[in-house]
Formats: sequence, structure tokens, C-alpha cells
Amino acid sequence: MTYKPFDLTGRVALVTGGNGGIGLGMADALAQAGASVEIWGTNAEKNARALEQLKAHGTKVNARIVDVSTEENVVAGFNATLAEFGRVDSCFANAGVSNRWKSFLDIGGEDYRRVMAINLDGMIWTMREACRHMKARGAGRCRRLDRCGREPRRALRRRAQSGLHGHESRHHLRHQRHRC
Repeated sequence: MTYKPFDLTGRVALVTGGNGGIGLGMADALAQAGASVEIWGTNAEKNARALEQLKAHGTKVNARIVDVSTEENVVAGFNATLAEFGRVDSCFANAGVSNRWKSFLDIGGEDYRRVMAINLDGMIWTMREACRHMKARGAGRCRRLDRCGREPRRALRRRAQSGLHGHESRHHLRHQRHRC
């Protein structure tokens, strides 16, 4: 028997970075609770494996190739998700990457921009689109998933994500009014 702490039947969830790790765990729990789930990832093979795992729960699931590092990709991805499911009730902005360098002294250029574009910009674009949709509907919830750890190579990832904390703090009350 499947453990079902709550029932999400009839709800639609979007999980970015949902093809592995924390994102796949979240998507799996949502599908197990009865939600229809769309996952976004950039690796077609990982998306296919995750989709097979999620299908086992018997809910409507879909995997889409979406690179959240650009605003245009997120807008197009969100519109495609809406076309597929009709609405999004909850959004989990989970997509993220770790830096490739071993030392702070090695930070620079394209690798730095890549980390910031995915980890910070990607979360902002995703949450903005979800909140726009949810505000128009008058219902929904957005969540940003953090990763904690002590590994030095993850430090920039955590710092990039912490850039969103200030953004959330300033806009928290306004979003709460709209249940986003």
C-alpha cells in the first residue's frame, strides 16, 4: 500500500530540475500524492528515466526540455506546460548546477555566468511566470528549494540562491495576497 499523507488528486505541479536528485524526489512525492506533474530538465535521457519512474504512480506526467537560464526559455516552457495541463497549482523552482572550479581563486567568466544564470535567474524567471499565472487564477503556491551543504564547491551555488532571499523578502507580502 502506498503511503499518502495528503491527497493532491486534481492538482497540477511543475518541478524544474525534476529529472534527478531533490527535484525528482519532490516530483515523485507529488505524483504519489495524486498530482499531475510536469518536470523540466535539460538532459533528455534523464527526463525519460524520471518520466518512467513518475508514470508508475498512475497520474498524468510530462517531461519537457527547458533550459531555465534564459527568460525566453522559461516563458516558452511555462506556456507549453499550460497548454499541456491547463493550469499550474504549485511550482517548485529546483533547477540548479554546481560550479566547476575547486577554488574561489579560479572563479570567472563563462562558468560563473552559467551558475548565476541557472541558479538565480532561472529561479526568478520561473517563479515570476508561475506567480503571474497564479495571480490571474487567484490561486496557487510557489516554492524555491534550497540545497544546504558544507562542500566548498557548492558555495557559489548557495550564494547565487541567497540572492533570491532579498527578492523574496521585499515581495513576500504582495505575493501572499495573491497566494503565490
